[in-house]
Amino acid sequence: MVRSPINLPIEPLASKRAATYVRMSTERQNYSLQHQRVAIEAYAHRRGLSIVRTYEDSGKSGLNVEGRAGLLSLLEDVSSGSANFDMILVYDVSRWGRFQDADESAYYEFVCRRAGIDVVYCAEPFADDDSPMAAILKILKRLMAGEYSRELSTRVFAAQSNYTLMGFKQGGAAGYGLRRIAVDQAGKPRAELRAGERKAVQTDRVVLGLGSDDEVMVVNAIYDWYLRLKLGDKRIATMLNAAGALGEAGKPWTKNTVRSVLTNEKYAGHAVYNRRSSKLKKRTVKNPPDMWIRRDGAFPALVAKMIFASAQAERSERRRRYSDAELLDILREVHAEHGKISALLISTRAPAPTPQTFKYHFGTLANAYALAGLDTPEAFSYVESRRALRKIRIALVAQARELILAAGGTATVAAGKDMLRVNDSIILKIAAVRCQKEGAGNRWRLRASLAAGADFTIAAKLDPSNRHALEFYLVSMADHKGKWIPLPAHPDSPNPLNARRHSNMNDMFGALQP
Repeated sequence: MVRSPINLPIEPLASKRAATYVRMSTERQNYSLQHQRVAIEAYAHRRGLSIVRTYEDSGKSGLNVEGRAGLLSLLEDVSSGSANFDMILVYDVSRWGRFQDADESAYYEFVCRRAGIDVVYCAEPFADDDSPMAAILKILKRLMAGEYSRELSTRVFAAQSNYTLMGFKQGGAAGYGLRRIAVDQAGKPRAELRAGERKAVQTDRVVLGLGSDDEVMVVNAIYDWYLRLKLGDKRIATMLNAAGALGEAGKPWTKNTVRSVLTNEKYAGHAVYNRRSSKLKKRTVKNPPDMWIRRDGAFPALVAKMIFASAQAERSERRRRYSDAELLDILREVHAEHGKISALLISTRAPAPTPQTFKYHFGTLANAYALAGLDTPEAFSYVESRRALRKIRIALVAQARELILAAGGTATVAAGKDMLRVNDSIILKIAAVRCQKEGAGNRWRLRASLAAGADFTIAAKLDPSNRHALEFYLVSMADHKGKWIPLPAHPDSPNPLNARRHSNMNDMFGALQP
């Protein structure tokens, strides 16, 4: 940095105190902060000015004052009367700002001048000239500073549009399941870029490649859950988080990140640019599809194009606003086709609103069924069985606790749903196992994860109506490692659990001795 040699005599009258304001938009800009400071200090030394304060905005656009803490602080000090300087030194008009309205630039300068503080542009030819011609030249400089940004914006847009048509990615993160890859001018991969990392060579371009196999599998699972199971964005995010699958940058999934995976065309391999635009720091706007710049098949696709198109059609259908009458007619159509109604049958009808849509309109599916006139018992099988199942579990837990206490044991509530700690040594799970249709017969399966942490499970096998317990099985969890534990369909079936079959709870607790 160029400074006054300390052995030079100080000007006898450094009568004016000055502040400096420096700004640089990007690190690669020629207007470096150091360059500005050297020029400003040289100007101040020649005129015997004493610099007492410096305001700085590094890496800030000059299109407006938003985010420019240095300029805002300067204006606040000037307006409040707390400024301890008589003038403000700025390298040139463009460093004060490239405001798209030249009057805005002039207004901030006027705020300072009104407080008796001049703004001086050290590198401009009119720095020490207050003639009318200098004022005209300053106005032209303000216009030129703003026009430079407009021209630059046009050139950048044209270049980015052309690069998109060539199949290159234009800025932003890669997205979950994708990777940014720098390629040379011949298209040869040079390096995979980490999050936030810039390409090392200016002439390189960036394309997208596939992420890990696990991430690709998660992306396809999202589409499967959305299309086949008819799950919503929030529900999918909840399931992914419950499964321990981390999202982009190791963060939890949200409905917004799921929606991005389901709607961004890069997952189908397409490069799309200008879907939204915010030129010259103006309000961001959504552009119509005919303004988009696109190159289909630019990148490897994570999901098949047909699946992606189905997801977009499904999304459009879900956004459709149904009247109550239309929704009730859909329920009647489903019931007429299948002879019954359920959330699963509603989900499999295409196109159709999801079960959540009916709950949103009518409160519950049961209310919707009733309003549609579907008051047959099977219409409420699922809804009512859930309610009945809850009541059965509560009753079974209470009965088990009473029997344990009556036998002289102890039973306290344990961590986990419907679990008891028996005699301070055994963790007992009480489960009501629903009857499910399987072809021409029935099946009963206990989900092992629901009994995680239990030593034993009392599995109450429900009748086909799922209202009453038929029999009980004492299941030692240590003997079962699978996801599901099938209960015997018949007393004479080869299932080993038949050896632990009981017609009621009363005679079960002797088997629980440790």
